[in-house]
Amino acid sequence: MTSKRKIAILLGSVVFCEIIFAFLIKEIASTSPGFEIFDMKLFYSITSFHDNLVLLQRESYNALILFKMLDTVFPVMYGLLLYIWLKHVHVTNKILLVIPLIGMTADLLENILLTFKTFFTNQYDFLIWFTNAFTIIKFTSIFISVILIIYFGKKGSGKNDNIGNETFID
Repeated sequence: MTSKRKIAILLGSVVFCEIIFAFLIKEIASTSPGFEIFDMKLFYSITSFHDNLVLLQRESYNALILFKMLDTVFPVMYGLLLYIWLKHVHVTNKILLVIPLIGMTADLLENILLTFKTFFTNQYDFLIWFTNAFTIIKFTSIFISVILIIYFGKKGSGKNDNIGNETFID
């Protein structure tokens, strides 16, 4: 399978997941007004974590469980998407290929810790600080990966584009 085809399949999967996330967030918001999904925020405190959990109603549990299940697969999909896309645009330094994998791993660790903390709400408050760190790493690596894809994509596209250099001499 070509890298373009892999990118297209993963991109479609990521978009599909985002659509499902939107429906699940809407469902959670309708049954638990004011409740926020933690790993979509850049930073949250121990107090805001506990205050937010109080807003979660029993009617939202199924949607939240589906959200959490999908959120275990989603980081792998977008991590592989960014990794394959970076390979496709031919980054000059192969170390840069690790950046989306770091983000994917940070997102998975963030999800594990948030799920664990949700079930043990009165214990292990220090885990919130780790989840904040993983959230920052996740968003930073996604941002850097996208910048690298744009940079190397534009740099590589100039190699195959001879429109300005062609001569039309008969």
